[in-house]
Amino acid sequence: KESSAASDVYKRQGVGIAAVNGLRPYKLPNTTEDMKDAEATGRCSIYCIDLAGQTLAIAVIYGWTSGTKGSMEAARTDDILEIVRTQFQLMEPGPKLIAADLNGSTNAFPTLESMLAEQEWLDVGMAEDKCEGGVGQPTCHTNAQARETRIDYLIANAQLMLAISKCHVDNTSCFPTHRPLIIEVVTKLLEANIKELQKPTNFAWVLSHKIE
Repeated sequence: KESSAASDVYKRQGVGIAAVNGLRPYKLPNTTEDMKDAEATGRCSIYCIDLAGQTLAIAVIYGWTSGTKGSMEAARTDDILEIVRTQFQLMEPGPKLIAADLNGSTNAFPTLESMLAEQEWLDVGMAEDKCEGGVGQPTCHTNAQARETRIDYLIANAQLMLAISKCHVDNTSCFPTHRPLIIEVVTKLLEANIKELQKPTNFAWVLSHKIE
């Protein structure tokens, strides 16, 4: 039987994010009630990182195991994808990323298929101009007898996709089951120049500027 303390720890477990020094991830504030429910499952959370004057929002998702097309597990994961898409739509424009172990192929999730079909979102692992070693590389290999599968994804919106220079699966990692899917982001390409028109308050300065 679990102690109450152990139970509390278990309830707080879930997906997360790690960052090197210099990057300061923080949880997305002011989330919707649906997003709070999704986070309560421990299978989804949205983190933000400030880069080059922009806010990069990253949704980390861990889908239910055996998410085959038409299954209840896939439907539950698809619900989370829909909640994330809605949350992102309520946010300011900017680079956004879904980093997900979906435990299923993309065609098992109608929401993801819709996002990709509308071209607002792109599957980085299928971008021929980004992927070193070819597109659609497998990321999961549970044991020597199992077939390698591709169930881990990085789904980027169009703005972030422009700043992604490379993508590859790290087959040299020491992780026993999942291999890291790595992208390189050129942060300079995320920079945005904003021009603001301001009403002058000094007529003499405006006249002098005009004469010059």
